[in-house]
Amino acid sequence: MNYCLLILEMLLSLLIVGRSDSTGLQMVAVSAPTMSPAAMNCTAFQYALSRASAELTDCMCRAARPFTLCAHCYHTRAKYADLHQLLVKDNGKDLSAAPDGTSCRKYLMQLDSVQVLSRTRDFVESVWRSSNCNNCFSSNGGSSQNDSLPRYRSDLDQFFNDTTQLRECFANYSSASSNQSGPSIVCDKCSSLYSALTIRFDTLSNAEHTRDRNTHSLCMDAVDAMNATHRLWSEAYQCDSRVRSLQPLPLIIAGYLTAVLFYIGARGRGQFKQRKLLRQKRLGCFASSSGAVSGSASDVGLLN
Repeated sequence: MNYCLLILEMLLSLLIVGRSDSTGLQMVAVSAPTMSPAAMNCTAFQYALSRASAELTDCMCRAARPFTLCAHCYHTRAKYADLHQLLVKDNGKDLSAAPDGTSCRKYLMQLDSVQVLSRTRDFVESVWRSSNCNNCFSSNGGSSQNDSLPRYRSDLDQFFNDTTQLRECFANYSSASSNQSGPSIVCDKCSSLYSALTIRFDTLSNAEHTRDRNTHSLCMDAVDAMNATHRLWSEAYQCDSRVRSLQPLPLIIAGYLTAVLFYIGARGRGQFKQRKLLRQKRLGCFASSSGAVSGSASDVGLLN
């Protein structure tokens, strides 16, 4: 019986040798005499966690520009989080022991002085938190694992619909704008859509700031989409300069002139009052000195 088990383990090791996983990492086979089903379980989990972290990192890098990380990496991040939770939950009791006889959690998380798996988890969670991805969706992401992308919460979903509508307006009139001289036709045809989108974004931003006054926690998918739209509006189509030229410039100049004239008038009135007070002070001094002289004369007359 032991001889049959040894042959079976050797056959299993031959099947593993030379195989590569989806990330292209070569899987190193352990010699048959030291490999056991328990060791294969923990080692297989390590490979699965490695593949999940590699897929998530790849997804984050690909979704960096344009920034759609929260939506495109939602399911990949959920898969990685579930695997990591299996490792830390109840000290990894659902996993078999490691090759050295310790628990799989201790083997993978504590015996490594560099703590590669812990640092990988911290990096992934740091990027996810910095992107405010938890504020993009409902509690369950609004979709199942079979959906390609999760659904944003309703107010963000409307924001992205408005963004798509504005981008379509840009595309429809950008060719006509490039063929004409003078101001861009995009600025005229798409200004109402741009204004509505700006108001909606300000409402979302203020709502998030009211919910958490210490941080700006609006979903970064929305923030980056608004920034990109604003760059198109102001830099590509140069519509901001036209908006500024439509401002009531004469009223602004009149306001500045009113302030200047008021300041000059107030200053002149203050100087006039100051001269009047000084003149009264000199007259008062003259009167007091005259009284003193007359008094002295009277005193002299009395003495005579």
